[in-house]
Formats: sequence, C-alpha cells, structure tokens
Amino acid sequence: SSGINAEYGGGGGGSMFGTLRKFDAYPKTIDDFRIKTCGGATITIVSGIIMIILFLAELNFYLGVSIRETLLMDTTRSELMDIYIDVTFHKIPCEYLSVDAMDVSGGQQVDVDQNIQKIRLGLDGEPYVEPETAAVAVVAEELDPNRCESCYGAETDNR
Repeated sequence: SSGINAEYGGGGGGSMFGTLRKFDAYPKTIDDFRIKTCGGATITIVSGIIMIILFLAELNFYLGVSIRETLLMDTTRSELMDIYIDVTFHKIPCEYLSVDAMDVSGGQQVDVDQNIQKIRLGLDGEPYVEPETAAVAVVAEELDPNRCESCYGAETDNR
C-alpha cells in the first residue's frame, strides 16, 4: 500500500512536492480502475476530428491572402495638395468609374471630373484605339460673287 501511495504521489506529505501534488487537477489512476468504453472512444474520435478540422481551418485562414485596396490621405496637413494616381481597372467600363473626395474639414466633392483622364484599355492592357471612320470630303464649289440669293419673299422684280 505504501508503494502504491509513493508511486502515485501520495507520499511525502511534509515535502514541498507532496504539498504541490495536492493541487493536481488530473491525478493518475491505477490501471485496475480505468474502464474503456465505446462511448468514451466515440467522444475521443469525434473531438479529435473536430480539433483537426478547426486546426486546418485556422491554418487556411492564417496562410490565406486577402487583398484590400485602400488609399489613405495624410490628414495632418492643412494646405491643399495635388494627388496623382494611376489606377487600372481591367473589367470595369470607364463610364462606371468616378472619384469622390473629402477633405479634413468634412467638405465633399462628389464625382470629380476636372483633370481626370480615363483611357479605355484593350484586352492586352494597351490603350484602345478606335478605328478611324472614313472622312467625307466636302467639295466647295466656287460661287458667282454677283449672284442674287433668295430674300425670303421680299424680292422685287428688279432683284
């Protein structure tokens, strides 16, 4: 009995380790008192599968790349500044794009279009050039300088 007591941490009541062992929340039991059941095995397997799924989901989230495009302005400056941006949207028509701006004081400019150049791109990413239409040649004929044009009903017999 004293061998079992010493083996599983019951002995040495006066020592520091004996006092520390009193706080063990998961004490070891003797093999004779352990009973393995199908219910316990099921819980162990299901909880193991759940832990693996959670681990893989967190690993996927950690290794995943999320792209978030933002443009932040320096709000510590009080004077106006020029902003130069070059942005390419490959699958959005130019007519759907607009620029809205707000300054530090809360003033908003909606659908800014001054000094903004939108260039349509082709499938290869190069600027799209519209095919030239055939120019219509206008032939100006030489008119007589002494001719008399219509006076819109105010003509006389002489002229």
